[in-house]
Amino acid sequence: MSYQSKSKKRVTLEEVAKAAGLARTTVSDIVNRGTGDNYSEDTRKRALEAAEKLGYAPVRAAQSLASGSSRLVGLMLTRDFRNSYWARLTYYIERELRRMHFRLQLAVTENDEEIERKQFHHLAADRIDGLIIAPVFSVHNDLSNLPASIRHVPIIAIGDKIDKMDSITLDEYEAGTTIAKYLIKHGHTRIGYLGAPEVSQRTHESRIAGITDTLNAKGLYDEDWTMLGPEQDDYDSQQAVTNKYVEKWLNASKNERPTAVFCHNDQLAITATTAFAKAKVRVPDEVSIMGHDDLPESAHVMPPITTMNTHLEQQAKEAVKLLLERMDKPRKKAQTIQIKPSLMERESVATVK
Repeated sequence: MSYQSKSKKRVTLEEVAKAAGLARTTVSDIVNRGTGDNYSEDTRKRALEAAEKLGYAPVRAAQSLASGSSRLVGLMLTRDFRNSYWARLTYYIERELRRMHFRLQLAVTENDEEIERKQFHHLAADRIDGLIIAPVFSVHNDLSNLPASIRHVPIIAIGDKIDKMDSITLDEYEAGTTIAKYLIKHGHTRIGYLGAPEVSQRTHESRIAGITDTLNAKGLYDEDWTMLGPEQDDYDSQQAVTNKYVEKWLNASKNERPTAVFCHNDQLAITATTAFAKAKVRVPDEVSIMGHDDLPESAHVMPPITTMNTHLEQQAKEAVKLLLERMDKPRKKAQTIQIKPSLMERESVATVK
C-alpha cells in the first residue's frame, strides 16, 4: 500500500469553494469551523464533498503541518459502546498508544455510512498520523471506497483481512470448530445457534462455518435451530431476538429442543441465560449456554458463561505495533496477524447424561 507524501502541495480553501460553487466564507464555516448548522443540507453536502474529493486538510491542522506529525492516531469504531467488547478494545488501544506517546482521536460511526463519511473528514481535519478501523466491513475492502482526504494515512484494520492493508484478524473458523467440538464432547447432539445478522462481517461467516462444518461432519447440524441475531448491538434488539428464540425453545417438544445453544457473543449469551432463568429453565441443567468474547461480566453471571477469549489486549498491541511500523516504512508489504481465540471453561455447559 502506498501513501501520498506529506510534502504534496496543499489544497487551498479557495479551490474547494470554487469546486463546490460556494463562497469561501461559507466553505470555511462548514469545513474549518464546524459552524455550518445555519446552512442548508445541500450546501453543507456540497462543501464537504468538494473538500473530500480534493483531499483538503482544514486549517486547524496548521500546527501539525508545520511539525510534520500530530502524534494523533484515529480510531474509527464502526460499532458503539453498547457492547462492552468495543469499550475494552478502545481502552487497550488508547493505553498502548499512550505508552508510545501518541494520543487517541475517537470517531464512532454506528455502522452508518453518512456518519462514517463525516467522521473520516473530521479525522483528516485533525491531521492524524495513522488510523485504526474496528471492526472492518466489506465497504472497507476496496481502498478506493475511502475518502481522498484519508487515503494517504497509514491504516490498520481489526476484525477482517483487507487487501493491501495491514490487518489484525481472529482465527474465527478455528473458534467455531473448538466450540462445536467442546459441546459434542459433553454429549450434546442437538445444538442451536443464536447470533449475528445475515449481513455482517465475513469473520462472522467463518465462525459459523467452523461450527456448521464440524456439526455436519457428525450429522448433527439442524438449520431449524439457527437464528440470526439483530443488526444492532444494543440491549433492546438483542433482548427481542433472544426472547423469540427462548419462546421457540419452550414451545418445542423435549426431544426436539437443543440441549445446548451457542450464542455468537457474550452479550447474547448473558441475555439468553437471563431469559431462560425468567422462563424457569435452569442453565445448564436443562439447557447449556456458550458464548464468545470473554467479556468480564460473563464471569459474574449465574452460572458463569463458558466462552472464547479473543485476547483483546494482544489485538490492541499488535495493531499499534503494525501502525507504527507502517508509519516508519510506508511502502512495506501489507501484513496480516492472525490471533487464535482460546476456550474459557466455566459453568454454563453441562454434560448430557
